[in-house]
Amino acid sequence: MSSNLEVLTKQLSDVVREYVSNGAPGERKQVLELADAIRAEVQSPDEKIREYLSFIMEMPTVRLLMEWDVFSKIPDRPEGISYTELAAQLDAEPRLLKRLVGLLVARGILKQIGKDHVAHTKFSPIFADKESLAQWFQFFFYDQGFVTHHWPSYFAKYGRKQPTDPKYSPISFAYGKEGKSYWEILEGRSLQDFITGMDITARTTPWKEILPFKWFVENKHLVPPDAPLIVDVGGSRGEALRTIRDECQLPSERLVLQDVPRVIEQVEKADTPELRGIRKMAHDFFQPQPMKGALAYFLKRIIHDWPDDSARVILGHLRDAMGPESRILLPYDDEFSLKRAHAG
Repeated sequence: MSSNLEVLTKQLSDVVREYVSNGAPGERKQVLELADAIRAEVQSPDEKIREYLSFIMEMPTVRLLMEWDVFSKIPDRPEGISYTELAAQLDAEPRLLKRLVGLLVARGILKQIGKDHVAHTKFSPIFADKESLAQWFQFFFYDQGFVTHHWPSYFAKYGRKQPTDPKYSPISFAYGKEGKSYWEILEGRSLQDFITGMDITARTTPWKEILPFKWFVENKHLVPPDAPLIVDVGGSRGEALRTIRDECQLPSERLVLQDVPRVIEQVEKADTPELRGIRKMAHDFFQPQPMKGALAYFLKRIIHDWPDDSARVILGHLRDAMGPESRILLPYDDEFSLKRAHAG
């Protein structure tokens, strides 16, 4: 162990030196990966279990305090706020609040000042931001956490094999709505939180670092002038499509945003100025693709969510719609690859 630890430590020291000098995103990622590797090298199995136990309590506490709007009530000042004052604003018992906040203090999410004040750390303000990735965490913990709790019962009923029918999935089982797909089950706050989460994920993805802008510009002449340039399949609220348009100076009328009807309805209702001119189309990607011969069909977080048989159907409809120069743009390990269609 010691020799491997020494190698990892040396690698970390070298990468940190480069990161401090250059601040490159790739080097930052290496710093985090090497730090995790060093921790894994010295951490015992018992410590790993204790870490899990801490996470089990940390996440619901964060979720509950988000629900109570605690993080937004902690002022952005060094002295923070007293537990008594914070509890009064929340109409909560001070002793209960101090116990809950104390867990996040122990985990480094919040910071205790003296004996009776709590303040923000660099990690906590994001939980007060309604437009941050924390909202996606809130949805996942509440809805997906509920589903994963039912995994043992689901697999006991259906066997230890990968789910292939979206209407008889762990989600439909958990909600007691077998025979319905995820989109048929999502409603009310869960639906809105899902859409908001997808929107935030799209807005916080570094599209400028991973999209092949040069390829779009260099190949836009390969398709007829009346053909769409890019069809964003399951594109949520069009953040990626808008980035492509702005970076590549592509005409809005040759860009198509597709998603399920409820998402497209919300996009049209919002009437965001940045999306005006882009065609919005309600479309089920399990049905034939109506937009033919596009330069690129863009799928971000779709294929990995479906079993192989369903993925073949989705990709098959795109293959049938493609022209000689069309490509399917698929994400792979935070990068995108351009794929030609193949028969079979």
